[in-house]
Amino acid sequence: MPNTKNNKNKKPKRPLRSLLSDKRAISVALTTMIITAGVIAAGIAVLYWAYSWGNVANKQYSEAIGMSQDAVKESIAFEYVHFLPSSNQLSVYLINCGKTDNVKIFGVYIYDSSSALIASQHTTNNDGMTLTLFDNSNTTSLDTGKEGYFIFNPGPLSPTSFFNIRIITERGRNYDYSFTTP
Repeated sequence: MPNTKNNKNKKPKRPLRSLLSDKRAISVALTTMIITAGVIAAGIAVLYWAYSWGNVANKQYSEAIGMSQDAVKESIAFEYVHFLPSSNQLSVYLINCGKTDNVKIFGVYIYDSSSALIASQHTTNNDGMTLTLFDNSNTTSLDTGKEGYFIFNPGPLSPTSFFNIRIITERGRNYDYSFTTP
């Protein structure tokens, strides 16, 4: 006599063909695989994007640190400043006495004794102001130990008056000098 108790707990056997032809099972499996592939692809894209931004930030940080270190080692000294009233020309002689090469002058400002701005000149490009070296060659930067000068036309300045000149370099350093007109 067959055991009815065991027959109730057993599930009917489905042939392999019917399992493979069941579209609901394939649909769920295929959907799961597509969603999983999409999530993995999106994760890889986000990882690549974050990695590229990390590289950009690291490069910018390295450049900023390098510029800051160079700015600390930068030093410009005024050798001589002379104003010629007949032509309103101010000759400014400089020397790079620091430990950093490639010092570029980006701005020149003239202030009177009450700190009012009289005249200014600054570059709009990244080359810096043109400096003349003592071998009569022109350059836009001073290397360590090099001397150069530039001529600035601030307009008429009051005779026998006190003025300040401020030079700003590419790295953001300020150098001030006081002079009197003849």
